[in-house]
Amino acid sequence: MSIYEDYRLKREKIVTAPDAEKQHKEGKWTARERIDYFFDPGTFIELGLWVIHRTTAFGMDKREVPAEGVITGFGKVNGREVMVASEDYTAMAGSFGEYHGKKFAQAMDFAKEKGIPFVGMNDSGGARLQEGMDTLESYGWCFRSQILGIIFHYFEEIAIIYYPLYYFTHIKGFRLLLRDDRFQIGNYSLRIVFCNYLWAFFFVVRGKEG
Repeated sequence: MSIYEDYRLKREKIVTAPDAEKQHKEGKWTARERIDYFFDPGTFIELGLWVIHRTTAFGMDKREVPAEGVITGFGKVNGREVMVASEDYTAMAGSFGEYHGKKFAQAMDFAKEKGIPFVGMNDSGGARLQEGMDTLESYGWCFRSQILGIIFHYFEEIAIIYYPLYYFTHIKGFRLLLRDDRFQIGNYSLRIVFCNYLWAFFFVVRGKEG
């Protein structure tokens, strides 16, 4: 097998959503289908396709997460350049790991540096528990990269999202809820935070492990 054929097969494996039919049955598009619909045909350029996690604990050394569960890149919408980060629920429930967060933060930084709008499409099972503190650090990168008041940014919540994404999406310029059957884990009342964590844990594990 030539190096070019090997490259083609690896790329095809990454961009092919394994649970696309399941997404469609739930009334959702895959992350790449959303991107194809959003951008002008042939204009989207993906960044970070080959990014992989570095975690070895809890069996992660044997687990592949295509594009780290989030597709980032830029293209044109009605002729204007736009940056996007679209979370992929078919890749380990779109869970927010260290390099998932790094891709997200770098996408916002890219948009800020270029002065172009940023669009986030959230469809995630929340923090990737297997990566522990590395996951929490990635949330810090995203908060540090906030672009409110600098450029236009817009977030769509495709389905259920979990703490701390609940807070992350609340500090955007514009936020759109696309379905009415979602709940959001996270509450400003300290008395029920612990209950919310237990409730979140059940759904996170169900989403990531089936």
